[in-house]
Order: sequence, then C-alpha cells, then structure tokens
Amino acid sequence: MSTCSEWLPGNAGAISGAVNDRYTVLLAGNYYLVTTTGHGCSDTSDAISIIVNTMPHASLLLEGDTIFCSGNSAFISTTSGPGYTWRWRRNGQDIAAAVDSFFEVRFSGAYDVIVSAGNSCVDTSVIQEITVMRIAGDDGVFIRTERIVKSTR
Repeated sequence: MSTCSEWLPGNAGAISGAVNDRYTVLLAGNYYLVTTTGHGCSDTSDAISIIVNTMPHASLLLEGDTIFCSGNSAFISTTSGPGYTWRWRRNGQDIAAAVDSFFEVRFSGAYDVIVSAGNSCVDTSVIQEITVMRIAGDDGVFIRTERIVKSTR
C-alpha cells in the first residue's frame, strides 16, 4: 500500500504540487502535513509556524569625494531599519566603535559594511575605495618655510 502526503497552509486548501513529505516554504504562515495511507486512514501533523525574515540590503551612499586631502573627510552611510546593526570594515578589518548606519572616513582604504537585521539575516555591501592624499608635513613633522629676501644695498 502506498502513502500520500499533502501540505496545507493554515485553513486554506491544498498547495498545488505539494504532495511529498518535504515542501520548500516561500511564504510565512502555519503549515500542516496530511498523510493518507492506501487504506484511507489519514493523520494531520501539528502546525509548523514559518516566519520569513526580511533580508537587509547593505548599499553604500558616499557623501564627499573618493579622493581627498588629509585633514578632510567623507561620510558613507548605509541602510537603516528597526533592529539593524552595522559593522564597518577597512581593508577587511573591523573598525572599533563604528557601529552606526554612517561612518566618517579619514584614512585611505577599502571600506565596506555588514548590515544585520537582527534576525540572522545579513548582507555585506560592495567595497568603496577611498584615497586620502598626503600633504607635505602630514606625518607630524613641522615644515619650516623661510622667505629669503636679497638685499640690493
């Protein structure tokens, strides 16, 4: 004798084509499995409650130039939402204390952000290259300039 399986969403009718003991769920809701034997005996499973979480989208928005002189900065921001958390990285390394939906960039590097929706759903942005041009004396060394005036007396 064969056994027949059928998935049902909540109180609605059968799901078209869902006649195996496994079913891939795409929508949130309560699902039941009804199994019927070849003798006509059937049994209904307990409800399985499925929650489909929203995936965050980690897009970058740059406010400023990708190339600028030291002493200046640019701001990059990303998607925000209730329960979201952010992890900014420079050259693949986490940036300590950079945990908001925006970040002020002051150093050269490849920046990206990992956005979590708080429900195990995460997305990583594309990498944004930033170049900070050094100015003479930017290494902390004072550059002394003198004006030489030639006397004609």
